[in-house]
Amino acid sequence: MSNSIVITSSYKIVDQGAFKASLTENLGSDANLQKNIKAKLDKVAEEAEQNKLEGSTVSIDSMIKTVSSDAQDAIQLTVTDSTSTLTVSESFNMTLEVVVTDTLKTANGVDSKVSYTKSFPLNEPSVSGVTSVIAALNSFPEGKLFDKTLTSVEVKSDGTDVSSKAS
Repeated sequence: MSNSIVITSSYKIVDQGAFKASLTENLGSDANLQKNIKAKLDKVAEEAEQNKLEGSTVSIDSMIKTVSSDAQDAIQLTVTDSTSTLTVSESFNMTLEVVVTDTLKTANGVDSKVSYTKSFPLNEPSVSGVTSVIAALNSFPEGKLFDKTLTSVEVKSDGTDVSSKAS
């Protein structure tokens, strides 16, 4: 288990998936990381364009996924009636997942789609500190609401069972 940042707020998060996605995206907004992501996406786009079916349209969707050094989800969220607790690993790996879809409209107007997924590790493990997590929270609307009503912020070291306190 790696060190974790545990942040509790009296704000109740409604859409946990969207909240985690926004936080992940904003933790991944480092300039070097963005440059690396753009290079990988440009390469995927170039390959997709070269390999697409004649007359088809290619679309590319991507997302950043995080995994802590102990293979747990790097961002965990526990929501109760009165609080939301966010646990972020201090060290985690980021992976860029890209879905390429090749769509061809047939003569009778039916779309025929072929898609494939590629995953790319994004360099060395990222390190987050309390300030980078707070900065990421303040980069999207629901994160700001969470930050405005913080009740505690602590760093848990190795061997401390974070989940028992958070539940």
